[in-house]
Amino acid sequence: MRAAVFALGLVACESGAAAVVERDGARVAEFAVDVAETADARREGLRGYDSLAPGVGLWIAFPVEDEVCITNEGVGFAIDAVYVAGGAVTAIESFGAGEAALRCARADAVLEVAGGEAGAIVIGDDARLVR
Repeated sequence: MRAAVFALGLVACESGAAAVVERDGARVAEFAVDVAETADARREGLRGYDSLAPGVGLWIAFPVEDEVCITNEGVGFAIDAVYVAGGAVTAIESFGAGEAALRCARADAVLEVAGGEAGAIVIGDDARLVR
C-alpha cells in the first residue's frame, strides 16, 4: 500500500481506507484502497500504478449516483471494476490490460482491483468504504 498520499503529477489520492464487501452480514472481501474523490483523481484512475497487489485497490468516489463509465486505457494490467450505488454492488466488469472499451453502470463509486480479485463478489452484495 502507498504511504499517506499517492501523488501522480497534480493528482492526489487519499490512502489508508478499506473497501468492505459483505453478503448477508458475512464478509466476502476486503481491500486496502486509495480513494479518488476529485475529478482529476477519478480521471487518472489507475494510470499511475505499475500493478495492484492482492487485497489492494482504488475506490473511485463520485459526487452523485449516475451512469458511470470506466475504461482501462493506459493501464498496463488487467482489472475488475465493481460498480456500487447506494451501498450495493450494481455491476462487475473485467478489463484486459490497456483495454479502451467503455463499460457503464449506475454507480456512486467504483472499486477497481487487480483482475480476478473480485471473483467472490456478486451483484447485490453490500459494499462500503471504511476510513
